[in-house]
Amino acid sequence: MQGFPAGTITALSVVPMLLAVWKWLQTRAQKFSLTSERMLITNGIINVVTDSLELYRVKDIRMSEPLWLRLFGLENIELTTTEISAPFVRIDHIPKSLKLADKIRAQVETCRVTKGTREIEMQ
Repeated sequence: MQGFPAGTITALSVVPMLLAVWKWLQTRAQKFSLTSERMLITNGIINVVTDSLELYRVKDIRMSEPLWLRLFGLENIELTTTEISAPFVRIDHIPKSLKLADKIRAQVETCRVTKGTREIEMQ
């Protein structure tokens, strides 16, 4: 009985490495900018897309830290919004040292006070 050909083994070891490099490039290409009224999130390596989120539309902020991200001091930030085109915005692999969630929360509150907006829940 014969084992795997050498080319198959090489291909099986190269594919995961290429996927890892691609994911690393995607993470490095993600940029975000927080202003007093909105957040701009830019994603993409080949096709670049920039999403704009008005801060007064943010309803809830959630931070998640899976074990493999905690090992590297990273977290994911999830925003629930009233934006029809993007009711859920996720920002992946953010260094915890940036304290981005706290900065977003502070800007959301400042923006709501400035605009005089309030959230009303109806049932």
